[in-house]
Amino acid sequence: MRYAYTTLAFLVFTITGQLRGQDWNTIITFLPGQTLQDVLVTNDSTIYAVSSLNNGQGTGLNIKKSTDNGNTWTQQQTNIPNENFRNIATSDGETVFVIGNNSSFITNNGIDTWSNVNIDIPSQPLRCIFFVNDTLGWLGADGGTIYKTIDGGQSWFDLEPEILGDNVGTVSEIYFLSENKGFIAGSSYLKLTEDGGQTWNDVPGFNPNNGVFNLREIQFLDEDTGFLCGDLGLVARSQNGGATWTILETPTTESIQDIKFLNKQEGYACGFGAVIISTNDGGNTWTEMTADQNEPFRAIDFSPTRGFITTQNGDIMVLELTTSTSSAIEELFANVSLYPNPTQDRLYITGLDRSISIFGWRITHFNGQTIRTSESEIWPSAPIDLSRIPPGTYIFSLETSKGWTNKLFVKQ
Repeated sequence: MRYAYTTLAFLVFTITGQLRGQDWNTIITFLPGQTLQDVLVTNDSTIYAVSSLNNGQGTGLNIKKSTDNGNTWTQQQTNIPNENFRNIATSDGETVFVIGNNSSFITNNGIDTWSNVNIDIPSQPLRCIFFVNDTLGWLGADGGTIYKTIDGGQSWFDLEPEILGDNVGTVSEIYFLSENKGFIAGSSYLKLTEDGGQTWNDVPGFNPNNGVFNLREIQFLDEDTGFLCGDLGLVARSQNGGATWTILETPTTESIQDIKFLNKQEGYACGFGAVIISTNDGGNTWTEMTADQNEPFRAIDFSPTRGFITTQNGDIMVLELTTSTSSAIEELFANVSLYPNPTQDRLYITGLDRSISIFGWRITHFNGQTIRTSESEIWPSAPIDLSRIPPGTYIFSLETSKGWTNKLFVKQ
């Protein structure tokens, strides 16, 4: 999945305990049988899943939504039965886009009613979508086709990119680190652009497994550290912005369909053969996890207190997370705020107890991209310079002697 929200779990939460019995347990199964292709957490409690059919029974209820962290779910009508919806994305945490195989491109415009996005796209399967900020995004399709938006998804145009090397066929994954630098991936290729998607070149030396494979997902935690997954149990890590990659040893040869790192140490991946693997050391070693389903797993995402996996047969499974945030800590940070908000070039912290020491902070965009970090102690009265950060909605995470606190702010 490619989306524009970084759950707070990525920044502050660690797993300290598991459910009794299986690690992952089913909370709901949607009928008729549907493949839940993607899952997206847009805030602390709102989750979307998108479905396609696996049994030939037509339905237009392709959107699954929860507003209470997965406890209850509703199905929303797309009015497009028999469609294979594949990917979900959001540019701002409110407006959500869903794309499908039959050139289907729909949006909820921040509400619960879905409508077609009126853009000039020829009939072709749409595979992946990604936003780097509130206005700029890309869409990958078959035949090496890449579309771009500069207005938050209201309109799109064909980049007609120059892609060097062999015919790329399907663009199954797209991920951008900045307005200019990004990656596309698919069957036996990983390519890099430095000009916003106009020209693409092979990533030097990247040839995993020396054979035919499909790369499935890419995730970067900051401008240097990234991970990707694919067929034959493939997980790879880059520590230099994707210039080179190291293939990591995993305990499976199944196709890894999705990967999600909560921080530079904790990561999770799921795939075919009912495989779920986790790491606590940045991918150096992986452990297989257990689940109460035995079918292909399609996608994974996290809220602050739960992990979510979607499955081939319409199930949503959860992993309960025990977090370092208690009600006492939440109360301690209740009066902490950022000002001015919205802001233009400077950000201040107010309402922090003087007895609490600040150890560092992180600014993360909704797309999962870490924009700025600081590991040095600061005074709450000192302004944070935002002059080089593009406009958008961000998460500000503050590490203190009493724990973490997280606040949203808007850069105009």
